[in-house]
Amino acid sequence: MAKGNGTTFYLSEDLVPLVDKLKQRRQDSTRAATLRFLILRSLAERGYLSSKQKKALGLLLSTSQNAETVLAET
Repeated sequence: MAKGNGTTFYLSEDLVPLVDKLKQRRQDSTRAATLRFLILRSLAERGYLSSKQKKALGLLLSTSQNAETVLAET
């Protein structure tokens, strides 16, 4: 992925444990990596990313498993 500009934002306290749980399940090295994936996934689902970008994210082959499913499994 291309290098981008840094952005800072704050999550409400109730979202941090959910993001951390997903981070652990995805085995991401950082919370930022998990949030980046969630943002890109959302953009892909809304049709803003190309098929090539969706494939790189692994979204073309498996659309049945989403963040809610991953979180519900724990």
